[in-house]
Amino acid sequence: MRGIDRGVTVQSRILCQLPIDERSVVAEAHEIAIYPSYYSYTECIGDWRSYTLYNNQGNERDFIFRSSTKSGSCTELGKHLKYIKTFIEENFDTTKLVQARAFSMRDAVVFPHRDFIEVNEAYIRLQIPLITHSQAYHAEEDVVFRMRIGEVWHLAATNVHSAANLGDRRRLNLCLDFENTDQPIQLLKKTGDTLPLPDIVVREEPSENHVRDIIAIGRIARKENIKDIIKLVLKEQYLMNITPAEIYDLLIKLSEQSRDMDIIRKVRTIRDYMTVERAVGKLLTAWDNWNTDVEPFEVA
Repeated sequence: MRGIDRGVTVQSRILCQLPIDERSVVAEAHEIAIYPSYYSYTECIGDWRSYTLYNNQGNERDFIFRSSTKSGSCTELGKHLKYIKTFIEENFDTTKLVQARAFSMRDAVVFPHRDFIEVNEAYIRLQIPLITHSQAYHAEEDVVFRMRIGEVWHLAATNVHSAANLGDRRRLNLCLDFENTDQPIQLLKKTGDTLPLPDIVVREEPSENHVRDIIAIGRIARKENIKDIIKLVLKEQYLMNITPAEIYDLLIKLSEQSRDMDIIRKVRTIRDYMTVERAVGKLLTAWDNWNTDVEPFEVA
């Protein structure tokens, strides 16, 4: 495992930090919690819920990102969340907004992945934490960092990145996708007064014995426990100085230790789906489906 220069920052960057009314956010987070999430997010292991607030059709049941030349329409849920709707409209250029979602996450890890590889056009992705804490992380390539409340992050979403909440307290982020522009700062109507430095996480270097121990876990891997084992390994990226490519290398070597061809195939499919190629409307299958690894999604 190689180390990184701690002087290097992520390509994603903070555009500004906006004030957040935390009491209003908490109240609407309770509203979101009782609302159905229509996305069974197989790209994550743990409690992850995605709620669509704006999209092409104004349909909260359709969570697939699609190429579009028109601005999104507010869904029924988006209209119901008065504070969050006002926050978006007062701070961002909604004429260029294609999709807006709220991501709610607790005790969960997202596979390292690249966004927009299923579409040909480029888009701008902004994320803004509304509720967060010290055990909520984001990772981009070799670097792990924390997003703080109100920070508007322009994500380098085509780089390999991931997220994790290693605690039991829920994290709530806004994810806003806009038409492409050379100046993402122009998507904001307000820019705040200060520009904080990123909160970079310093991680421990893994020893060779530690790496061997991770791979050796594969000897006990079965279809019934591989999901839990993979979740355990994905957490290592946030605790140890391990890159996304190295995480997938560990998972593949670990899967080979199981000697189960279904497990080996699924792990390789996940890596390729997350970082190499996937089609619009194609999702990973549930963990209890070993007959096929990718299936089409249709809006209910």
